Amino acid sequence: MKKMKGTLLVLLACAMLTACSNNSGEPTKVNPEGAPAPAPVDTKANNDFKGEPIKDSKGLPEPSQINVYKYGNKKTLKSTDADFKKIVELTNKRVGIVGEIVPTQETELSIEKATKLGLAIEYVYDQPVEHEIVAKEKQGDKKVNTTVKVASKSDIFIFSGNDSDRMYYSEDGKTYTDKPIRLTETTELTKLISK
Repeated sequence: MKKMKGTLLVLLACAMLTACSNNSGEPTKVNPEGAPAPAPVDTKANNDFKGEPIKDSKGLPEPSQINVYKYGNKKTLKSTDADFKKIVELTNKRVGIVGEIVPTQETELSIEKATKLGLAIEYVYDQPVEHEIVAKEKQGDKKVNTTVKVASKSDIFIFSGNDSDRMYYSEDGKTYTDKPIRLTETTELTKLISK
């Protein structure tokens, strides 16, 4: 009986270690809130860029720099950095799919949470640049494609939390729209900025 109890304890301990380990040989990453950081995304089952494509989409102007916000850390990328061009390419694919305008009254809170506790990128322009984004907007009982004309000095794209997949824009780089645009999901871009 004692031998069986010992064996059960050893098996239970092994099961717990197996369940709690991340099997990658690296320590588990934890975000500032104490919760484990999201697991890497498997892009083999990638459902990126689904939705209604926009004919002749020009994408966004190339920013002067890209700020990557990752669980309390900020990294600035310039056009000479390896990931800069890939982020621009994948972001332009996202804005090449019809988005959706999703009004909110919590713009500042959403941006603060994403840039301090979550995962986000910010396109920073030296001066306001004009661009257009096609997005569905609720008009009565229908959602109608609308061209949103933006003069922006900063665009913030959120990849975590309740506001995941939203784009906020600001003409002065300080005050952001209360009508962000929900863009198509992208596991490939999320994986790139999560590394």
